[in-house]
Amino acid sequence: MTRRRLAHTATVALIAAAAGAISGCDVFKRQASEGDSMVGVGVEGRIADVVRPIVGGIFDERIYTPQPERRFAVEYVPDDSLALVTSWQNVVLLGALESDDGISRRVRRMLSDEALDGVRDGELRVFRQQDVWVRGQTVVVAVAPTRGELAAWLKENGAVIYDILREDRYARMKKHLYARLEQKEIADSLRKAHGWYFRIPHDFTIVASERDPSFVRFRRPFPDRFITIAWKLGTPDSISVDALVRWRDRLGRTYPDTSRTNPAILDSAWTTLGGVDALAVHGIWETIGPAGGGPCLAYLLHKDGTLYLLDGKVYAPDRRKGQYVRQLETIFSTFEP
Repeated sequence: MTRRRLAHTATVALIAAAAGAISGCDVFKRQASEGDSMVGVGVEGRIADVVRPIVGGIFDERIYTPQPERRFAVEYVPDDSLALVTSWQNVVLLGALESDDGISRRVRRMLSDEALDGVRDGELRVFRQQDVWVRGQTVVVAVAPTRGELAAWLKENGAVIYDILREDRYARMKKHLYARLEQKEIADSLRKAHGWYFRIPHDFTIVASERDPSFVRFRRPFPDRFITIAWKLGTPDSISVDALVRWRDRLGRTYPDTSRTNPAILDSAWTTLGGVDALAVHGIWETIGPAGGGPCLAYLLHKDGTLYLLDGKVYAPDRRKGQYVRQLETIFSTFEP
């Protein structure tokens, strides 16, 4: 589940050598720190001068909350300061075989002879490994024979690095959300009653269930997060941003906390949910009446003559909201029409 389709256009290999030299025994590794939105990027010297503007663009995606929050924030470090980020969940190392800077030397030590041959031949550019220095960590290495070739690869394929970190972050979040007391019986009963399914974390409760219009609404407090699943007869050619917003706003007027979508702040893209193409929209909801609002996300999809609207919103005026939006995205990724 993602706001954009995955950009995997390059072979991603595992870091194949020197793992013991850089990581140590798994039994003694501590858990990764620094939250899931920070990315430590190891790069230095003339390579840093060339690639830092490119890397900044790769990680420039934001969430409307309503103040924009970055999905990832980047911290650049040279090799002699790499220890500052080796306990982080997300680490990226950028090097070139021709270069003698500390990060490039480290990258060469981390890769096997076979992997280095693949880099020289142009077959391999990006490597991925989990739990290198700490548990719950993803390390991505991007390397090319020269810094110019590295910069060219990053311009063309740098989104691969973003996608790897995002996918692993969602996997970690899903593991956390469903680690205990998942509400499987309620999920199964909803599938039997309505034909659709999604995995329900332990702390979401049903607060409304209607037949006309057909929807089920869930809430988790502290801070408030709402999930609404709605469905009706329809055809795939009726899927559009305008149709999604109109449906969402009609439902919003039926809730005790009546709300609507701010039409001026919308970001849309196609994605996939449950094996079905879905239109995804991120934006801002606002109350009808007393002032209030926050981030919202919604998906509109079609299967077998039925349209489905998946709507989520967050109300957390006293804190950053990006992690709660990602929680809802993770939950919606389990939806099966």
